[in-house]
Formats: sequence, C-alpha cells, structure tokens
Amino acid sequence: MKKFLLINSIFIMSFNLNAQSEKKAEANIQPTMHKIFYNMQELLPYMADEEKFIDPKNDKLISDKLKESAELIKKAKHTKELNSPTLKISREVLENHFSEIDRIFRLGNKSFARWQLNSTVPLCMNCHTQSPSASRHWDLAELTKGATSNFNKAELLFMGRDFDTALKMYDEIIRKFPENKARIMDVEKSFERKIVIYSRVRRDFQAGIKGLNDDLKENKNLPEYLVKNVNAWIALFRIQIREGFPDPLKSNDNAIKKYVTTELKNNLWDDMIDASNPRLVKNLTVSGILYEYLNTHPESKIKPDILYWLAVIDKQLQETLFYSLSDLYLKQCMQEFPAHPTAKKCFEQYKLNMILAYSGSSGTHLPGDIKKELKDLSIKIYGVDKSNVK
Repeated sequence: MKKFLLINSIFIMSFNLNAQSEKKAEANIQPTMHKIFYNMQELLPYMADEEKFIDPKNDKLISDKLKESAELIKKAKHTKELNSPTLKISREVLENHFSEIDRIFRLGNKSFARWQLNSTVPLCMNCHTQSPSASRHWDLAELTKGATSNFNKAELLFMGRDFDTALKMYDEIIRKFPENKARIMDVEKSFERKIVIYSRVRRDFQAGIKGLNDDLKENKNLPEYLVKNVNAWIALFRIQIREGFPDPLKSNDNAIKKYVTTELKNNLWDDMIDASNPRLVKNLTVSGILYEYLNTHPESKIKPDILYWLAVIDKQLQETLFYSLSDLYLKQCMQEFPAHPTAKKCFEQYKLNMILAYSGSSGTHLPGDIKKELKDLSIKIYGVDKSNVK
C-alpha cells in the first residue's frame, strides 16, 4: 500500500521532556534536527513522485540525504535528552531505519525504499506523543509546503507537535465529510489522532468528550460503524474521568504497578464495548503514564515490568497508529534483566510475536536467524534451550 506520509518534522525531536528541561534540550539537539529537516525538504519531491525517486539521475542526491540523516541521528545519541530509557530505543530505530533505507536504495530496490521512507511517520509520532507536551506553533504555509491534502498537512502539524492547529484541521476533515472529498480512511485516522491528543498528550478527557460530541453534532453523515466507535470512546473518556490515574511525577513503583495491573485486566465492560478498537483510550492513557514514569524514574525497580507492559500495549495499538516498538521493549527487558522473573514473560511474548509474524496458510516458517536468536535468549534467561522451535 503506497502512502504519502510526510516526515518533515523528524527534526523536531524535543521528545516530550518536562517544562523545565524542554528549552535546554532543544538547544542541545536543535541544529542536528534542523539539518535533518532540510534533508527531508529536499527529498519531498522524490518521495511524492515514484518516477522521480527511481530515476537514476537522482540517485546521488537521494542516497546522500539518506546517509547523512542516518549519520546525524547517530551523532545525536550523545545528547542526554535522547538517551532516556524509552526514547533511546526510538532513536536507535530511527538511525537503523535510515541506514536500512539507504542500503535498500543502493541495492536497487528503489520502490520499496521509497515506501519505507514514507512509512517513517508512525515512528516519529510515537516519540512525539510519549508524554504530555505543550502545543507548538509553526508557520503553516512554510511547514506544510509540498503536502498534497489537508489530511497530510494535519499529519505534519501533529508530528511537529502543533497539536492545537492539527486538531482544528482534523475537525474540519471530519465535520465537512463527505463534501470535502476526504477519504474515509483519513476521517477514521483523524478521529484516532484526536484520541491520541486527548488521552496521551493532554490527558484531558473532558475536552475529549466535548470534541467528539461536537464532531457528531456537526456531521450527521458519518458512517454508522464510525459513529459507534466515537460513542464508545466518549463512554471510555467518562470512565477515565471517574476512575482517575496516578501522577507519574509523584507516584512510586507500588502505585504504578497497582494501577497498570488493574487497568490491563480484561473485564466485562471490554466485551460490551461496540467499537473496532475498544481499548484505544485506555491503552493510550496507560502507556503515556508508563512512558512518563520510566523517563522520570530511570532507576525504577519495576523497569522490567514497565518494558513488558509497554510491549503488550504497543502490540495492541494499531501499527498504522504508531510504529510498533513492542519487540524492542521485550528484547531490552531480556537483555538488561535476564535474571528477573519478568524476563521469562518477555521471552514467551517475544516468541509468540515471532511465531505469529512468520505464520501463514502453509504453517510457521521461522528464519534461521530468528531461531538462533530465540535459542540464545532462552539460554540466557532459563539456562537451557526452551525455545522449542524447529
């Protein structure tokens, strides 16, 4: 599936730090990320046009920009701000991602390289929404130059953390459908982005209820299935208001563990919710609290559990909503805490993820390197090979 998902805002990686350290963090990493931004600006015409991307006369420019971006991100790892427990993983993935795209491009598989480059957006979004953050404001005309639709402009602003303007654009996309000729998938995604902002970025459930109710009042022509989803999310916001949540900055390990284990339990209400993604509000809220708690309590004794919980939640969130880091959280848990009881849970979940990833109508076919990895991890954790894969 071809996507034109702009990634200009990769340069804006001030990664959701608390208000006191935010300005200092930006001062440290801003020059590097601005350079990546300019690289992406130069690549935009080629990302939007496959013929330009595969034209041999453009090979050097594209390869140079991909390689330079990977090197810039690699250099950025020396900044303290990009080495927090969870953001370090995102940074490493982004670095490897650009390097892999450059490798694929140089090997001649240019169409796939272009698709990979355009699909980088969910990874940026994962980073930029990990914890509460104030909305930024950018020059709309300059920042969205080259965007092909209002939805693409909204996505770009979302990634750039201009949540206020992005919300207004998502509202317009939703409320003027179908007269605005927007694709229904873009309307669906606009609703999901709003849920992310209200649940994870702002934790403002009351505003979420009002925003979604206003959408339903303004547009009576939304598909029935989508109206059901929206009504379910409104109900879930009300539950979040009633149940509350711990303050990640003031809580301790015991309070966080009690909260998360309670929230992750599947109960009767989950089965009754008439929506395609009934746990979206809860998963976004809980994961946001976990990200903030781990990044502000890096020495937490429940870090292995937090990595496991984040992996489970990340797997449940749609791949199209965020770039899934589930497997990486599980591997970090196993590598960093092999003797911890939770490492066994991480191993079993990782093995299941690999089996599901390589299973089809003809059965399960794990590549040799995956089999070896599972065997090595099993020995590291259990002392013997309990991977049971052939």
